[in-house]
Parts: sequence; C-alpha cells; structure tokens
Amino acid sequence: ARGTVSVTYPMMFTRRGLHRPGVVRLSTRYPFGLFHKSATFVESDEMILVYPEIQPLSVSNIPQGVASVGDIASSTKGYGLDLHGIREYSTGDSSGRIHWKSSAKLAKLMTKEFHDDQRKRISVVLDVSLPGKSVSSTFFQDVEHAVSLAASYAVLLTQQHFQVQLVTSESCSAFSDGQRHLFALLRTLALFQPKNGQSTQNITRALRNLDRAKATRIVIAVTPHSTSGSERSDRVRIGASGRRNGNTGFSKKHRVQSTRLGIAL
Repeated sequence: ARGTVSVTYPMMFTRRGLHRPGVVRLSTRYPFGLFHKSATFVESDEMILVYPEIQPLSVSNIPQGVASVGDIASSTKGYGLDLHGIREYSTGDSSGRIHWKSSAKLAKLMTKEFHDDQRKRISVVLDVSLPGKSVSSTFFQDVEHAVSLAASYAVLLTQQHFQVQLVTSESCSAFSDGQRHLFALLRTLALFQPKNGQSTQNITRALRNLDRAKATRIVIAVTPHSTSGSERSDRVRIGASGRRNGNTGFSKKHRVQSTRLGIAL
C-alpha cells in the first residue's frame, strides 16, 4: 500500500552560525534489492542555526567574586522568604517552585519567583572587536574560543537559576532566566561576528553602565596584541567583578578543557 515514511539523518557542521543543508539525494533498493532507485531533492531555503560549542563547566570554573553572588556555593536550603511574583514555568526550574493553584487555573505550569532571585543577576560580557592594525594568525581562533566560553557560562549560570544578561559590542540583552532566554542568548552568540568601528566604545560604555549599577559580571576578552605563539589562556582572558569592589580582575590561568558536544542544539 502507498504510504509515507519519515526519516532523520545527522548533519555535522564545523562552525557556528547559519547554514544551508544543501542538496539531499535519497537512494533505495527497496523492496526486493534488485533495482536501484534514487531521487534528488532541490536545496531548500530553510537555514539551520548552529550554536557555539558548549564546554563542560562546573561551579568551580566560576571566577572569584562571582561565586559568592546568590546561593551558588551556599549550604542554605530553600529560597528567599518573600514572594516576588509568579511566571510561566521554564525547563530547568525546580519542581519545588511550582505554584500549583495558578497552574491549575491557567492550565499550564507556573513557577514562583522570590525577592532573593532579583539579587542573582550576572552579566556575561564578550569583549571582542577587530584590532585596528593587522590581525594575528590566531585571532579568529581565539574569538571562537571566547564565544564558546561565553555560551558555556550562559548555560552554567542558567542551570544555577541565575538571571543572565549578555553584553556584546553589538547588543545588550535583558536579565532573564529559563531555557527560552538561554536559547535567545545562544542565538546571539551563534551569529556574533567581531567588528571594528564603534565596537570598543560600545563595550566601554556598557562596562561603565555596569559599574554605575554595581552589577556583577563575567568579562571574556580577547587580547588584541598578543603574539601567535602565546598561550591561549594569555590571549583569551576571563575576569569578574562583584557588587562589593567594582573592579574587574583578569586571570591568565583560567583554563577549561574543551569537548565537542552536539553542536546543532
């Protein structure tokens, strides 16, 4: 009998960003294996978005000055006592936060937010711009490493129930949490490309605004004038600052082992 069959197949991409799947050719010897039939499908206009490589970070990878914010390293159980509001449940939210009465009324899961959550806000700043002079042979490799680190911290902090803001030379997101917000940040990082012109001024302005707000942030910066033979940890630096001191200290020794996970999330 005539019918349809749906099949899936893996596709591997070596770079983040938007990609076209290309021409697909389907071949079969069904049903008796005697005759070979094939069909070629024309290239579609659909695009596939490939997110940055996600590195396996843990709480111990969070720079000093940030780990003390919120309750990342706290042994205190529970959350803040004062209820701040109720919002739609997001994947990864604790089941203990579900507000069952509102969930039953609205026919969808709703979760509680507490005032303590408002203090758990961290900005991830990606400080990358094209150098004014010649570009070193490792620059774009370092940019990919920095973008990957920014994405990895966004994933880790979201898993720790932080409200995360992403700041780049081209955009500045709102503070939010949950899977929907995380994928919006990953999309921004997937499409990010270093530029010159006002990029440095934009980052400087954003950092000044964070200073005035005494905001906690993680800054991931590519050192523009490093030599090609220097260690990557010297070329891609991670710094952090908290509300207490407002100073950003960069660490040259922050190393994270990279692993290649499923890229097309």
